Amino acid sequence: MKRYHFILFLLVICTLPSFAQNEFLDGVYLSSDEELIKEINQQKELIDKKMSAYHKVEKVRDSLGYRNAYFDGKELKLVIVFYRENNLDKTKHWYFQKGKLVYGESTISAIGYGSQKDEKLYLDNEHLFWWTIGGIPVDRNSVMFKKSANELGYYSLQLIMENKE
Repeated sequence: MKRYHFILFLLVICTLPSFAQNEFLDGVYLSSDEELIKEINQQKELIDKKMSAYHKVEKVRDSLGYRNAYFDGKELKLVIVFYRENNLDKTKHWYFQKGKLVYGESTISAIGYGSQKDEKLYLDNEHLFWWTIGGIPVDRNSVMFKKSANELGYYSLQLIMENKE
């Protein structure tokens, strides 16, 4: 009987840590996402810090906006897109690591109103795994998330092709 209680005790103790993690089985948030997000944020901060040392290439500029690419040698690190459309200023930053899109952020500001909408997109191996709008996570099981994830894969390739040095 004591042996049975001891085995039951070990079973409970060994399984408790798995219940303590921030994991949702239905795809909203995984504890492994937290570490990957932290790593991507560190990469983003490093790129931002070194941006003045990167080679800037102005790809497009007109009265409505611009697109600039930043390179470390031949490696694409960042693409910044700004354009004005229907009284909205739209700024997008696309961050690359080892030739792959890892992070994107978008800010849309209403001209003269001060209101703004922020989005952050995190990618692992060019697959969207985490997305927030105004700091609120988008459910990765939603149609909107799945559609955007699919489109982002193609857009990533397009950004890389259009911004070769």
